[in-house]
Amino acid sequence: MDSSTRTLEPLYEADIPTAVSLLFAMIHYTEERKLFADIPGVRQWWHDTIRTDLLQDRNQI
Repeated sequence: MDSSTRTLEPLYEADIPTAVSLLFAMIHYTEERKLFADIPGVRQWWHDTIRTDLLQDRNQI
């Protein structure tokens, strides 16, 4: 068995486009593609959603 180490790194605002591309790379099923079509408007929605979450005050909970 191959043992590899994975680390969780922080996500920065500059990383958001890569995160959005990774999201779309993980969507394979037709139903998911219908819901999250890979079009500019949906990509922008994901970008804005991730950015909003990233910039939120984490002490609000």
